[in-house]
Formats: sequence, C-alpha cells, structure tokens
Amino acid sequence: MSETVSIHEFDTEDAPEKERFEITDDAQAAWAMRKLLSLRKKMIENEAIADAERTRIDAWLHYANHKFESDVVYFESILTAYAKTQRETEERKSIETPYGSVKSRATQDKFKVVDEEAFFKWAEEALPDAINVKRTPALAALKKAATVESTDTLGMVAVMEHGEIVPGVAVEPGGVNYSVEVSK
Repeated sequence: MSETVSIHEFDTEDAPEKERFEITDDAQAAWAMRKLLSLRKKMIENEAIADAERTRIDAWLHYANHKFESDVVYFESILTAYAKTQRETEERKSIETPYGSVKSRATQDKFKVVDEEAFFKWAEEALPDAINVKRTPALAALKKAATVESTDTLGMVAVMEHGEIVPGVAVEPGGVNYSVEVSK
C-alpha cells in the first residue's frame, strides 16, 4: 500500500508565491491562533512518537548489550593486569596489538577541597594566593545609580547624577517584545 504525501506549495521552488494573509480583526486572530494551536499539538504528538521510538530502541540496545558487559569487564581487567606487570617489570608504558592498545600514564596527586569554609578561613591567613576572587559588574546597582541619556556623538550612554558619563558601558535601547502563546 502506498502512502501519499502532500508538499506545501511554499516548499517547492516552482510554486507561485502565496499571497500573505493579514489579520484585520479579533475573529481572524482567533482563527489564526486556533490554527497555530493545532500545528503545535501535531508537533508535540510527533515528538511523543519519536520519544517512544527512542525509548524502545534504547531498551533494545540495553538488552542486546547487557549480555556482553561481564565479558567486557573481564577482558579489560586481564589486559590491565598484564599491562601493569609489563610496566613494573619491563618498563613498558603501553601494549600495542593490531586490535588495540593498553596504555598507562602516571598522574599527579589531586587536591580537592571538601570543607570550603575551613579552607577559606585557613587560606585567608596562611596562603591568600590560594583564593580566587572573581570580579563582575553589578549592573543592577549601576542601573539604580545612573540614568540613560542620548548624545549626538556617543549615542545612548549611562550618566551619573552629577553628569559623569560612565566609561566602558554601552546602552542598548529597550523596546517592546512580542510573544505568541497558545493554550495547552
């Protein structure tokens, strides 16, 4: 049985340009919103179908590979044990075969802070360089203290109460944002 798929005329290059519909009243806006809601619901349904298929495929993959996991662990452990003895006795850092390799690499000790409060208390006195301080602009405080003015040469700038232009600050003009929300 064959399935017919229709292609929107704006999906093809040869199609004539479609006249743009313009909403002129609330009834037409309601119609357009209903169409938009229908399209979004169809998209959500398609996502649910795809998610169900992913879940089914993931479950199959887990089932298919699960029986190999213990053998993988076994072979990795015996290869690692062999590489360890070779490193200790023959000073070989890696074992190369046509099918893969086992490599060893010495690592350095790692420090991990498990009690930040105790560490900071100690480091402030004993080793201040062990503390990173990150400075970031507090734009909320600047917005409270400054106003926005438009200049001929600099454009829109942040200005302090006494007339000083705040250096290093650009002002992007605000506007009106529109968002379309459909009912669920």
